[in-house]
Amino acid sequence: MDVTQHTIESDGRRLYATLHEPGESRGGVLICPPLFEERKSANRALMETAGALCSIGLHALRFDYSGCGDSQGDFHAFSLPDWLGDLKHACRFLKEKCPGKPLGIVGLRFGASLAALHAAAGKECDFTILCEPILDGGDYIKEELRRSLTREMMTFGRNRKSRADLLGDLENGKPVDLDGYLLSARLVRVRPADGPWFRTPARILVLATDPAWQRLLPGQRLTATGRLGEPQGGDLTAAVLSVTTPPQPHGRPSWAQRAAGSLRAGLQRACAPLPDEPGGLLPGLVVGDTSRLE
Repeated sequence: MDVTQHTIESDGRRLYATLHEPGESRGGVLICPPLFEERKSANRALMETAGALCSIGLHALRFDYSGCGDSQGDFHAFSLPDWLGDLKHACRFLKEKCPGKPLGIVGLRFGASLAALHAAAGKECDFTILCEPILDGGDYIKEELRRSLTREMMTFGRNRKSRADLLGDLENGKPVDLDGYLLSARLVRVRPADGPWFRTPARILVLATDPAWQRLLPGQRLTATGRLGEPQGGDLTAAVLSVTTPPQPHGRPSWAQRAAGSLRAGLQRACAPLPDEPGGLLPGLVVGDTSRLE
């Protein structure tokens, strides 16, 4: 087994990578690490995993995302699309090392979530193994902040800020130091098709004509293309988005929202035989569904 260090080009950035090469290759496995303190804790385990994969004849590639470890850039300058791009370029690098062989991805925690998104997009990989993927980004950040504050309390005997203060900073667009990682504010981003990004934590009213929008649940993440206009009236809506195409959902809604959606659907079916007024009033009073009320 040979272990060599490499540099992978990813959209003008240099990624640091370590390749474990067997004598005779049966395929390749790309290892996607976690983020933050989890990355440090998992480093030895991932190194041993790469060695074990190599011992059975598989190329194993470990790498650092942009702004992480020994790769180029500052952490706060990058986000999910950049790291998905890093994963894509790392896959291509590994594929060149074992052409014609099966290629898979093993991801841990945040790395598992990246691997799932990569596979869902139909990118080149024959199998994907997800180890404890992150299902809710907001809960993940809150938990990492809690761990960071616990370590700070044990080290210094006090916390300079509470978790609520740190979350408030993020909501107000201020970066937060998370164990040496400068965490940027997580805000909704809106971008014209050929223009720059705009960021807003405020509400956007969506006017859609495609029936697929009716199947969405509250809190579901999605991508939409439409015409952005100014709001009318004095409410808190920041903009109005007029859409004629179906939404592109990203992942599933939370368990609670899926359960609430099943409840609403069941109530609609039960009220379907009733006349419009009572058939619309009951769902409106019970679950706030006013779709049958004029």
